[in-house]
Amino acid sequence: MSPVITSLPKEVLCEYRRVAADLLDLVLDEAILPQQAVNRWPCPRGVDPSIDLAMVALLHFESDEDEQQADPYYLDAQLQWLDDIRQILSQGAPLSPHMLEMYHHELATSYYDDERALWEPVRSLFRSIWQRWSDASQAFRIWFD
Repeated sequence: MSPVITSLPKEVLCEYRRVAADLLDLVLDEAILPQQAVNRWPCPRGVDPSIDLAMVALLHFESDEDEQQADPYYLDAQLQWLDDIRQILSQGAPLSPHMLEMYHHELATSYYDDERALWEPVRSLFRSIWQRWSDASQAFRIWFD
């Protein structure tokens, strides 16, 4: 399990949990995408295991699209799980130990990088142009050498 930063005041942790709950609510209402919620996550990993678990559950929800389409009951179960987490966090309360135990081995999270995602097509285009130019200039040198 990730180390937990315990030096934060309880009020701050409660507010972080409420913000995470608000983000889960937006995802459940389909107002934002899971990636957007991850990018707006209220605190880094290790601040609170309850918030870390919510992040992992959100990442699982987002990554299981194929399984959700194949099995509507699986989608319902995931939506209910996210809603259960949202309800508890919206009160500023920590998740129960049995909920945390379910994800203890998966609390290593990774964050999306919106900026990289926005610029990646442009960078890819420039890489492609550069590669073609390099190949052409190399062929041109071979032709005239």
